[in-house]
Amino acid sequence: SYRYCRFNRYENCDVSANGSHGIYLYDSSTGGNSGVYSSTYIINCVIYSNNACGIYAHNDSDPVIENTIIARNKTYGIQEAHNYSDPTLHNCCFHTNGTETAYYRDYDTTNDLHTVVEINALSVAVNTNNIAGDPLFLDAASGDFRIDPVSVCVDAGTTTTDLDTDFYGNVRLSGPAVDIGIYEYVPLPAGTVFMFW
Repeated sequence: SYRYCRFNRYENCDVSANGSHGIYLYDSSTGGNSGVYSSTYIINCVIYSNNACGIYAHNDSDPVIENTIIARNKTYGIQEAHNYSDPTLHNCCFHTNGTETAYYRDYDTTNDLHTVVEINALSVAVNTNNIAGDPLFLDAASGDFRIDPVSVCVDAGTTTTDLDTDFYGNVRLSGPAVDIGIYEYVPLPAGTVFMFW
């Protein structure tokens, strides 16, 4: 999903199995540190199993990434590729990105970040409440990115959202917080009875 991005918004998107980066952000119009940055919002998405980085942020790209699962991408979950690129992350879930589970490549320090504690501690952008763990997709190999009821992503997102529905048409915010990813788990009503024949 190579995309020239300025002022774009990805919501409830499945970005998976691309031959290179999942999302490539590049702002060629700024000419360096001009104070004008690529404003891309990535909200309640799944960035999964791409053949390079999940998200590659280059040349003044400052995306806001929220309630998104970033998992099993070949190199990094997110890579800063320019000293003016500083993604902001809130309530995202990281799982097994890179050959050594390097979730994030920080351009400013040239460090590979292997834990969400390190990501949450980055000082340039404000990163909060990011988690690590298996999202427990029902069948990712077949493109089914619904999550199991015991997934770490259930009720682990932000407490408010302007999204009305998820990727599958379910009402968003069925619990105390948004579920991370493209699927909002909806529990069955109390007293539901199953009948097997």
